[in-house]
Amino acid sequence: MANTTDEGALHRLGYDPQNHIPPITRSSIHRSPYWNRHLFGVSVADLVPLAVSLSYISGTQGPMHTPSPFLCMLLKLLQLAPTTPEISVYLDQTHFKYPRILAAFYIRLMETPAAVHRLLEPLLSDYRKLVARSVDVAPFMPTVSTNGTFVIVHVDDIVDALLTQRELFGIPLPRLPPRPLLVETAQLSARKSALAL
Repeated sequence: MANTTDEGALHRLGYDPQNHIPPITRSSIHRSPYWNRHLFGVSVADLVPLAVSLSYISGTQGPMHTPSPFLCMLLKLLQLAPTTPEISVYLDQTHFKYPRILAAFYIRLMETPAAVHRLLEPLLSDYRKLVARSVDVAPFMPTVSTNGTFVIVHVDDIVDALLTQRELFGIPLPRLPPRPLLVETAQLSARKSALAL
């Protein structure tokens, strides 16, 4: 079925990763035309050209809470549950910014806190521009108006929000312990400043 999680992923993880998306949002994604037209039966590799073709990032919009293509692709990734080396292909490439953000969001939902910091912190030096709906970024960018238009944000803004916010694009993010605690418990090494000589 197109709306079920890969059985190999269920056995490997021990839970259904689709549950990271709230049920109402998940249901609206499953009913959306974009999901049924473009994401039915795709694999992780098939998702790459679709992610490259993204032109903005967003959650749901309008009175019917229509999910954006970005949110639909995130749910498809959660269904397929690629391994860390597979998703790193999206994350490590430097040519396309939207697949990189999609991979970062997936990693934030699926990885351990130490792995989240280790994989996402290098992206804080990516300053490329992204297009986002203003209402989706206003909670963590107070200078942005919430009039429903599109605004320019940067990759590092979204990555910082993934590391510091409790929710992004209407998706609750798993609790992330403070970085100093992870350093204190030897799960991470101390951060080195780019300004250090």
